[in-house]
Amino acid sequence: MKLGKANDTFVDGSLPDADFHISDIAHVAARILNSEGTLDWSAYPGPHAVTGYLENKSRDTGTYTLSVVEGTLQLQRDRSDTPCAEFDGNDLPTLAEAVATAILDNLCRNEDCGESTAGGEGYDG
Repeated sequence: MKLGKANDTFVDGSLPDADFHISDIAHVAARILNSEGTLDWSAYPGPHAVTGYLENKSRDTGTYTLSVVEGTLQLQRDRSDTPCAEFDGNDLPTLAEAVATAILDNLCRNEDCGESTAGGEGYDG
């Protein structure tokens, strides 16, 4: 996985090499969330694309951060010290689907399940 370089030094080389950045996973996960009716998700990269952020502007879902912590790709909500989920692998579509599913599961665990989205449908996670 490309984790990015700063001044020709890898920022974090703890995951296998792949042809995408962590922020790419966040962008694909946002597309998946939007295509499943949970509208208005957006993603943006952190410095050197080694972090990806996801948030929903129409709902107060907080910000999800996707980054490598102690050698593990983790999803955290609102910079919590406890990850919502941890991921393994180096396949962009599979990782993005897992991130989207983890976000929906986390929203349901935090009593956001059943609230309507911008399209009028609730989360079914």
